Amino acid sequence: MTKKAFDKTFLRSAAACLLLSPTAALAQGGATAVDTYSPSARARDGFQVGTADVDRDGALHGALVFDYANDPLVLENDQGSASSESAQVVGHHFVMHALFSYALVDRLQLTVSLPVGLVQRGDDGLPAGVAGADGLGLGDAFLGARARLLGDAEARFSLAVQANVAFPTARLADDGQHYHGDESVVVSPTVLAHVNIGILKVAVNVGARIRRDQTFLGVARGDELTYGVAGILGFRDDSIQVSGELYGSSAFADFAERESTPFEGLAGAKWFHDSGLYVGGGLGMGFVRGFGSPDLRALLSVGFASPAEVEAPVVEPEPEPEPAGPVDSDGDGLLDPDDACPADAEDRDDFEDTDGCPDPDNDRDGVPDVQDGAPNDPEDADSFEDADGVPDPDNDRDGVPDAQDACVNEPGPAEFQGCQPPDRDGDTVVDPRDNCPDEPGTVENHGCSQTQQVVIEGDRLEIVDNVYFRTNRDVIERRSYALLDNVAAVLAAHPEITHVRIEGHTDARGDHDANVRLSQARAEAVVRYLVRRGVDAARLDGRGFGPDQPVVPNATTPDEHARNRRVEFRIDGIANRASGPSGDTVDR
Repeated sequence: MTKKAFDKTFLRSAAACLLLSPTAALAQGGATAVDTYSPSARARDGFQVGTADVDRDGALHGALVFDYANDPLVLENDQGSASSESAQVVGHHFVMHALFSYALVDRLQLTVSLPVGLVQRGDDGLPAGVAGADGLGLGDAFLGARARLLGDAEARFSLAVQANVAFPTARLADDGQHYHGDESVVVSPTVLAHVNIGILKVAVNVGARIRRDQTFLGVARGDELTYGVAGILGFRDDSIQVSGELYGSSAFADFAERESTPFEGLAGAKWFHDSGLYVGGGLGMGFVRGFGSPDLRALLSVGFASPAEVEAPVVEPEPEPEPAGPVDSDGDGLLDPDDACPADAEDRDDFEDTDGCPDPDNDRDGVPDVQDGAPNDPEDADSFEDADGVPDPDNDRDGVPDAQDACVNEPGPAEFQGCQPPDRDGDTVVDPRDNCPDEPGTVENHGCSQTQQVVIEGDRLEIVDNVYFRTNRDVIERRSYALLDNVAAVLAAHPEITHVRIEGHTDARGDHDANVRLSQARAEAVVRYLVRRGVDAARLDGRGFGPDQPVVPNATTPDEHARNRRVEFRIDGIANRASGPSGDTVDR
């Protein structure tokens, strides 16, 4: 065969590095699996690298995964030299993996998979002792079980163990030398772990592949170390998943030798429909020219995974019809034995309707119900709109009850006992709501000449922007300086505000004590900033509550977690609007 000249770096690795001489070495071995790819058990795993998750109790997963590998097995005249490649033993390998898994409980999942080689093609006229690719063929079926030891779907860290047992079913179709499957049972125990970091899941797999020792075409094919790492990102409420994966193995007999150490990279994406159907695709390549590591790998998966359970709505039973009863003389729905006024029909107005007697003036305020705007609430006779029968507990409708209002018929804010407060600078913004009470300004700027980021609403400060911090740190970002400077200026102009408590809150993910410390540090950082801007430290208090006071209990989505991460200002026990990090300020 004509020698092929390839001048490529190790980043363009093709497949196994095999030494043509001596011919006797090439003839060793019977059957072996050339495909290094094995689909992961779960739809939400990577394509090859698994997470430590297990599907919910009773969940089903079925998929067809189509795997194409280019040049997974080649010969080299000069072992270790990519430029000496002389022949393609397997140049094109196309496999369909039929996979099914079932979660017995929410911590144990079983898997069965059967690979079918649809295309396997290589060069003709190979050296003596080297079998050619044999086209269509059955691969080695395997049974697997995954058990989760630590964590759950919401945990920061999870740990699981998995064991796969592959059976030499490829020999059912061909008991000679072939590349579809191994000649003996292969056992693969693996430890799986992952860490959740927001929308990113980082998974690590470490395990072994235990098989009968053999030498196949000059390469050791015995027990191997297996490993893999993946980064998995979820978008659009996890309907889109993107992953990048690195995985490989190395024979213990020739550890780290190139020929027995295939190493690949793979990138891909999956799309999930609400019905449970999903489709995915990926591209990869071999970085080290170990046995079975291809120039190019392409994957396509189509499958179904049980969607999340949805609770059925509760349907209240229809009330049974009332049985026929004794006589109701006045037709008011009360039987005569139970009716205190059987000759006078009850006026059904939700006021003492069970005695059977009509009540023409329910509230007994002297205004008949037919003329009474509030028939069940007695009029407060205070010479203010007393003829309508409607009580007026707040005549001037300023929010201050008349019993506490020093100006009953003149509206005013509560902090001035219902009377109109003064306006020292005459800019029409009253002093209690004026950010600059001694400097004329505009209503739009809340009594100042410059635009304000702080609004005074009675005893409440409302912050119209957020306080931003560096991710997972207590360092205030520069873009929040103007807002906090504005807070300091307002507090300086209003010495009657004697105490402000700054509270820090986090979401519930991660270590509880670390979250409390982070929230305390952030609250104290705001206190220090305001003190540097001239606010008396005795007026300020910083408290961190960690995840213990969520806005959204039992948060699950990134947006809900972001809402729970916040800083709040409280003045004399009254909270302002949340002032926390926005969606782009992700923290613990």
